[in-house]
Amino acid sequence: MPLRCPVCPKPLEVGQPIFQLARGRYFGPAITPTYRDHWAVLGKWHETCIRKCPKISFHDGRGDKEFDIEIKAQEQPYNCSLCGYEIECKEWVFYGVIGRKPREPWFRPERRGYDVEFIAHDDCIKRPEVDPVTQALMRSRKWDGR
Repeated sequence: MPLRCPVCPKPLEVGQPIFQLARGRYFGPAITPTYRDHWAVLGKWHETCIRKCPKISFHDGRGDKEFDIEIKAQEQPYNCSLCGYEIECKEWVFYGVIGRKPREPWFRPERRGYDVEFIAHDDCIKRPEVDPVTQALMRSRKWDGR
């Protein structure tokens, strides 16, 4: 059974333009952040549906999250769509791209282009109640694995 758009709810067919929201780690100069498997994909919408109703909702394991977002293409260097601060290399992010729905077993949209339509720091999505300056300070103090 094909995946359905949460807005309309018609099936998302192979080759159709879609908006895909995923969580990954940003490693510039790569255009899209990286993720390992299909579990990183949090949702898919028809491109026309997400433009009419730019709201994303997903379950993060602790509860449902819902955000009104702005679909606005940006090239590197990326700035967070929520707080406005720059996305740094190695940061975990939530991001959305527009491309064509691929055939199984692939899950990244095809023909994504050179930009992302939405990108936000991990903490801006997970803890929206924390002000942007505090979030920037917390990000600067995180261990980066070196």
